[in-house]
Amino acid sequence: PYVLCSFTKPEVNGQLPVEKQCCHNFNKHLSSQCITVEHTFEMMESHFPSLKDLLPEHDIHDTYCVVETLLTLYNLCINLGDYPEYIPFFDNTDPDRDNK
Repeated sequence: PYVLCSFTKPEVNGQLPVEKQCCHNFNKHLSSQCITVEHTFEMMESHFPSLKDLLPEHDIHDTYCVVETLLTLYNLCINLGDYPEYIPFFDNTDPDRDNK
């Protein structure tokens, strides 16, 4: 697996002005994508609280399969117009997040 990292200030400062702007643009775009991913995980955890109990250190492949299955299920429900908000007495609050 590969991890994308933003350019550090020393890396950016050592560049020519045109390259500095490219580094800043890359960092901004990467940061935006990271926020999108974080929001997606928060949304998934609110719909599938069991995700908080997954322990990836036991078997990362099983964890990946569970997350992929839940994403598929979520997309299927959305495509069919089946929203959790339509379920009587559905509580979308997260007690773990609310107690922080």
